[in-house]
Amino acid sequence: MPGVHVDYIWEPDPIVFADAIFTVDAALQHREIPLAFAAGEVKADIRERFRTKTDPGGEPWEPWADSYAPRAEAYPNIDLLRRDDDLYQAATSDAAVVVSNDSVFYHAENIPEYGIWHQEGRPSRRTKGGSPNPLPQRQFLGLSDETISVIFVAFADWFDRAIDLFTTSRGRIGRRHAMREGTGQFIPRAAPMPSRVRG
Repeated sequence: MPGVHVDYIWEPDPIVFADAIFTVDAALQHREIPLAFAAGEVKADIRERFRTKTDPGGEPWEPWADSYAPRAEAYPNIDLLRRDDDLYQAATSDAAVVVSNDSVFYHAENIPEYGIWHQEGRPSRRTKGGSPNPLPQRQFLGLSDETISVIFVAFADWFDRAIDLFTTSRGRIGRRHAMREGTGQFIPRAAPMPSRVRG
């Protein structure tokens, strides 16, 4: 029986497609790009809490108690939670918001103790004489819905740019973005990827 010879063409070319996947994988290793952006947004959100005197949900901080207001206003306070700038600077510092591997961490240990008291509130606090002296909760840590959305969109855009593959009408694989060598930044690239030369 004579041998049978079969010719076939596999479109899209699996080798070119595999090369494209490896390129995407390399792009997705650059998580520091969206993570650095997220860290900046976290710090900006905390600054906004102090500026607007609101918690992450948008609720206003409780003002100074009537009994304390004259004393607070006589002292050179900058504003609520800003008797000086120690808490504000510690809460928004680069040391507080750190990118490590694939996560953004917030290190609250650098915040003065009274900052944590305000963050959590101390409703059962008393004076040295035993009289009630509650400290209201004034949250400055945590993310607003708007900041969460901005970070989500940034990650989604980064991911989409990394995996934006397409197939031409002739079955060639292309990627609409390419990574600028050594920077981790994406640049537009509408042309299909070159075919692999096989011997």
